[in-house]
Amino acid sequence: DGKTVLESADDAAKVYWGGSWRMPTTEEWKELIKNCDFERTELYGVKGCRVTSTKNGYTNNSIFLPLAGYCLGDFQNGEEAECCYWSSSLDTNDPNYACYFHTTVVSTARYNQERYYGFSIRPVCP
Repeated sequence: DGKTVLESADDAAKVYWGGSWRMPTTEEWKELIKNCDFERTELYGVKGCRVTSTKNGYTNNSIFLPLAGYCLGDFQNGEEAECCYWSSSLDTNDPNYACYFHTTVVSTARYNQERYYGFSIRPVCP
């Protein structure tokens, strides 16, 4: 259908949190990768990544992304080893796929995957 971004009814952050909350786009994930340092850490007993801004004026700002891996049915993979977070951007070549952000703390990248995979979401609110 030519759509490039999830509709509000398909955006998990919008559905569950409401208001202006939504899932970030691929471009927003790329901006985060480009302008932040990723450091493996633990917060309140949860392993994850501290993502700290490298932009002037924002270097004291950070977020925490739990290393939650993903699930597919009853199968769980990568818990405490990697992050897989959905974006709201769709694969324009195949509507069954969407873009996601993946990090092993060593490297970060954007990939496409079938939309039924149980990846985490990191809501944003502009």
